Amino acid sequence: MQKRFKAVVVSCPLTGHQREVSPGFAARITGRSLRTAQRWTAGARMDKASRQLLQMRVFGVIPWGAWQSFRVRDSFIENVDTGETWTPEQLRGAWIRFQQLREYQRPATGTPARRMRIIKR
Repeated sequence: MQKRFKAVVVSCPLTGHQREVSPGFAARITGRSLRTAQRWTAGARMDKASRQLLQMRVFGVIPWGAWQSFRVRDSFIENVDTGETWTPEQLRGAWIRFQQLREYQRPATGTPARRMRIIKR
């Protein structure tokens, strides 16, 4: 007879469906200890960050309002409304371009950048 361990229950924030995952899997994904994940199986309350990480990994759902139409797939993010996909490299590159654009759009004040004075001892 095989001993069955209790499972950590994860619910989808959009559909309400529930899935069970092993305490080892939950601990590995959330970065918490195995003992903490075992406490979750016994009914202890899961912290918000751990719950959101498990929801993203198990259901692919990004749990923030502005990201409702996006899903996490194997190694990319997909917009389910448009079908567009992005890899982590593309997202990093886009972030750098947005930062550059903000710098270009920042109004020039005409004053030079402030220089630090070096004190010699």
